[in-house]
Amino acid sequence: MPSDAKTLDFETLTARAEEGDVLCQLALARRYFLGEGAPPDRNLAASWIERAAQGGSADAQYILGRMHREGGLRPRDNARAFAYLSLAAGNSHPAAGAELGRMHLRGEGVEKNPELAYRWFERAALAGESSAQYHLGLMCLSGRGTEANPERAFRFFKLAAQGGEVRARFNTGLMLFTGEGVERDYLEAREWFEKAAADGSPAAEFYLGILHEEGRGVPRDPEKALEYYKLSSLKGYPKAQFFLGVRYLEGAAGADPDPEEAFFWLKKSADLDFGPAFLELGRLLLEGRGAPKDPILAFDFFSKALDKGFLAARPYLARMSMEGLGTERDYEKAKLHAENGAAASDPECILVLGKLHCLGLGVKKDCALAYEHVQRSASLGSAEAMYLLGRMFYEGRCVSQSYGTAGEYFRQAARAGVPGAILYAGVTLLNGCGTDPDPERGFALVREAALLGQPEAFYYLGAAYLAGLGVERDPEAGRRWLEAAAASGYPGAWESGECVSGLKENPPEGSAGVDFRPPWESSRGEEGL
Repeated sequence: MPSDAKTLDFETLTARAEEGDVLCQLALARRYFLGEGAPPDRNLAASWIERAAQGGSADAQYILGRMHREGGLRPRDNARAFAYLSLAAGNSHPAAGAELGRMHLRGEGVEKNPELAYRWFERAALAGESSAQYHLGLMCLSGRGTEANPERAFRFFKLAAQGGEVRARFNTGLMLFTGEGVERDYLEAREWFEKAAADGSPAAEFYLGILHEEGRGVPRDPEKALEYYKLSSLKGYPKAQFFLGVRYLEGAAGADPDPEEAFFWLKKSADLDFGPAFLELGRLLLEGRGAPKDPILAFDFFSKALDKGFLAARPYLARMSMEGLGTERDYEKAKLHAENGAAASDPECILVLGKLHCLGLGVKKDCALAYEHVQRSASLGSAEAMYLLGRMFYEGRCVSQSYGTAGEYFRQAARAGVPGAILYAGVTLLNGCGTDPDPERGFALVREAALLGQPEAFYYLGAAYLAGLGVERDPEAGRRWLEAAAASGYPGAWESGECVSGLKENPPEGSAGVDFRPPWESSRGEEGL
């Protein structure tokens, strides 16, 4: 707009506008809109924009097209918006071309046409329109309306970023961070993230947190990382809220372990529909960490996680459906979840299939298939499957009984930290069941299991103290541990067994009623696995 149109007095400007000077008409519209030289009058401002558009002003045609597209000063009318924007684009107005690209991309006022949208964005981008460069970058990155071309996407993102497009600043940083379409460069990525963060981008703040936590492009600074995660989380960025929750859960990135704070941020993330947060919340509610145990809500979160495509929820849903935990017991659903997970070689889902076939729950009992599933699960790294193999060999369930093989599996699972396996690896070493006795090592394992809070371990620890097995005999300590076992609902009973190691024949003082066999030996339930 010529400087004289900006500086003319109101009366002269009005006279020239009335004579048909489109630049003066636009200047007059601006003054009415802002109330400069006359009371504000938005309708009159819009009328002068219409006259300028009719007089051939590309700027006015663009503004009028936007007005009809967005509503407000003029009724929302995509057909009129398209018509005015087409006139402006035909008069070489790059921003109008970008608007036409968006309309074709979204199907607003015209039929959706990504290929035509791409051509309009390209035309406007090559003319220097930064928003068109940004959208062209998105289309090149995704392959929508054109072939995917990450290198070209990066070039246009960077042009848009240099032109001041905030979203493009973040995308430029992200591609430099990931190395997609350009050589990875954490230092330059940080620079673009900082520019985007200065413009208020929570996503950029989140990635600055990652750079500082991992020491990429900047010195490692966990406390600074936590600050960025908090800034991004407070602005409602769900990925940052998830990361913040996990950091509080693990006590990482400068955060002190705080399960309640972790639960708070994970819930915030889940409320914004972020899939991984559903999975983590399910685990916390199942364990009672950060919030009271709530299997029903846990099952709901696992279901939502699976709906979002997070397949790690399958074993939880399979197991909970099998056990009736947080949901009605449903062996068919358990089988469905387990089979889907097994097809993807999920060891825990394969283990559930093994249990179902071993016990004949919702499927025909098939010992050979049960053993095959449990063994496969163990070979894929499931420590619980190793423990279950120990149980199967100890009991002779679905396989020939072998105390020695059982003990080997118990010890393997114990090394992986399975509480039940720690206990029964200890029991087999205490009584020399299928292996050479090692009372001291056996006692240490049983004590470890007791410290993990297992009532069965309280029982065996008490028995060991009473018998002086692996430890100096201490009837008082034995009594206390047996009382703890009874208070936890574990009833001890003296019964002979193949692995009692002579305790029946020579019971030590105070040991009457103590049974050194695993609990399933004397009371085997059909769902005891």
